[in-house]
Amino acid sequence: MLINNYEKCRDMKLNISLKIIILWLLMVVTSTAQVDQTEFENQKEARIREQVSESLRARDVSAQDRIIDPEQYIVGPGDELTIFFYGGYTRENRIIITPEGSALIPEFGEVNLGQVTLKEAKEKILNALGRRYRNVEISVTLSKLRKLKVSVDGEVIVPGIYTVTSMDRISEAIQLAGGLTENGSERNIRVIRNGRVMLADLLSYARAGDNDANPYLLEGDKVFVPPRREEVGLVEIYGAVKLPGEYEYISGETINDLIMLAGGTTLDANLSTASLVRFDEAGDSSITLNIPLQAILDDPGHAGNMILMPDDRIFIRSIPDFHRKAQVIIEGEVRYPGVYAIKEDTTTLTEVIAWSGGFTEDASLPEARMYRSGFEAIRDTELDRQLKLSIDQLSDIEREYLLLKSDPQQGRVSIDFEELFSNHNPALDVTLKDQDSIIIPKKSLTVRIMGRVLKPGLLTYRSGADVKYYLNKAGGITKSADRGKIRIIKGASGAILKPSSKVKIEVGDEILVPEKKDIDWWQVTKDVGLFLANLATVYIVIDQVLE
Repeated sequence: MLINNYEKCRDMKLNISLKIIILWLLMVVTSTAQVDQTEFENQKEARIREQVSESLRARDVSAQDRIIDPEQYIVGPGDELTIFFYGGYTRENRIIITPEGSALIPEFGEVNLGQVTLKEAKEKILNALGRRYRNVEISVTLSKLRKLKVSVDGEVIVPGIYTVTSMDRISEAIQLAGGLTENGSERNIRVIRNGRVMLADLLSYARAGDNDANPYLLEGDKVFVPPRREEVGLVEIYGAVKLPGEYEYISGETINDLIMLAGGTTLDANLSTASLVRFDEAGDSSITLNIPLQAILDDPGHAGNMILMPDDRIFIRSIPDFHRKAQVIIEGEVRYPGVYAIKEDTTTLTEVIAWSGGFTEDASLPEARMYRSGFEAIRDTELDRQLKLSIDQLSDIEREYLLLKSDPQQGRVSIDFEELFSNHNPALDVTLKDQDSIIIPKKSLTVRIMGRVLKPGLLTYRSGADVKYYLNKAGGITKSADRGKIRIIKGASGAILKPSSKVKIEVGDEILVPEKKDIDWWQVTKDVGLFLANLATVYIVIDQVLE
């Protein structure tokens, strides 16, 4: 009894020890994984910050590598202006605008330059100095840009405070902060300036060239990138525009604004009308409004250029068959092979051959051919059915059909080039379609023989020779050849014909000698037996009726 209790206690302690060990191991593994994950995140953040630092270092070198527009640039504290005096009086003064927005010019005094453009600042200085200095030429240039500090927060990779120049726009401050996150808004960026909230739209700046949508930065600006506001709806534009799709909604945006944002209309756009689909006030159904598209594009101030609402959709139709290009290609033995423009269903084969300079001396009209694209892509369900069957399950007609439909040259047009061009039979002339292909091979002066002959291959053409002549030239047929199934394949049309005195063998023709089909005598015996049994049954029935 005591022994049993002792063993139970020992087993219990062992189980508890094992559980503690397993729990400890799990804690170690979990802790290690957490450390590894934390280390990975730290390394990722460090790489991003290093990239931002490299970008900042590069900008210090290239901050003044842009042309400043004097009419847009606002001068401010820290900008350096250089005043040049030359002529009867030569001197150079470097002036830094004070935090109060004024310029202190030696031997003259103070000029107020607060919140004015560079152009206006130059005019103020020149007007002030011109009254004092006579017969002296004076020029004013911006020699050094001031540095600003702006904060960038919200949906950016590395939020923080960044040093920029007075020529930087909002987009460049966001770039310094590592760029937008996946969820960052491109079109509803807020800029807090002197207590006022401005909106920046980087997509309109990039797509439509709207400079006002990406203003220059000023001292104390706070840039905030909110999440993309998909919950308030999108606007969509489809059809004949260069960049169709969904766009983040912006309050106050018009139809013309969205079209410009989508890259503008394409050349094939039907400008006479377009459609705007929007939800009614209840929001449970939609209405369609016609848009005077041409008038809106000509005059964005037109009354039809409505302000968009969330979930509006614009549809711009294309002109059917706009500038449709129809052309054919001619290869081989013509004087000027290449691509030729045609008027579909009007231009004829003889016209195109004439444009190409006509045939060369080596052209083989019996072997010439023309193909029409598109037919090889048409799905043949009957052919699909036959391909799934074994060859012994097909009837003779089905096998012939399968042979013809399996021809890789499905788009071949039946034309007798020799009759059309040598005998000048206009009834055989055909009108052309887009992507037709005309091939004029060089004279081969051969006939090809294939199948069950001793020497298959190319044979020299002989005028007036029949099938028997070419079979003999090929060494004769083999024992496995099926004499009754010998066929002539015409090079000009691809037609498969039985040999006869009426079928003339021409240059480029092919002679096919198929293999004799093995006879299944057991199947023949069964079929004959079944036939005789059925015949006996019919005989007995008739005999009983007659009795």
